[in-house]
Amino acid sequence: MADTRISSQSMALARIAVGILFLFFAQYKLMHPNFAHGGYQSSVTEYVTKSAVSFWKPLLRQTLDHPVISGYAVGIAELLIGVSMVLGFLVRPFSLLGALFMLNLVFC
Repeated sequence: MADTRISSQSMALARIAVGILFLFFAQYKLMHPNFAHGGYQSSVTEYVTKSAVSFWKPLLRQTLDHPVISGYAVGIAELLIGVSMVLGFLVRPFSLLGALFMLNLVFC
């Protein structure tokens, strides 16, 4: 019984820590317009030209059609994931979103 409680507390602590990290990154992207107005486009352009997996490049190029919207969308996604993790609300769906978000970074 005690092992289960310690395991649950450890998982909650890890979930909250990951949520706080997502909140820090979201805060930067949403509070500083430099990311959405140039930073996103610069980063994605570099991914497309240098490091992205070949099958992922068309999707990345598509986001460059509207870089400001895409930049803010990334920040909002990080914010939603972070809030979900910290509050423990709808954790599973937002964990899936977070896993897809991290998979995107792996492909980039």
